[in-house]
Amino acid sequence: MRSRRKNQFKQALDAKREALATAAKQPKQEPEWEPETPELRAEVLSDRLTERDAELAKEQERRRAAERKVQDLANPRRTLGELIRMSKRRSRRAPWK
Repeated sequence: MRSRRKNQFKQALDAKREALATAAKQPKQEPEWEPETPELRAEVLSDRLTERDAELAKEQERRRAAERKVQDLANPRRTLGELIRMSKRRSRRAPWK
């Protein structure tokens, strides 16, 4: 049993060595290089600007939500109607939010 496992290990090791050797012998493929054009650069910059604006909008919304939460905590007295509306809003949300 022990010698069979040793043989299996040696065979796997030999196969791995051979695969690495054949991979090393093959010529490397050159990556496709695309020259930078002004149009391409403008497109990339436009995409980055759009992403940055979207992130900024998300951050502003988070800050507004935090400010609302602070204001809610500052005013602990709520009417029964407000509490009912809040619980309904929370129950409509997905449980993971």
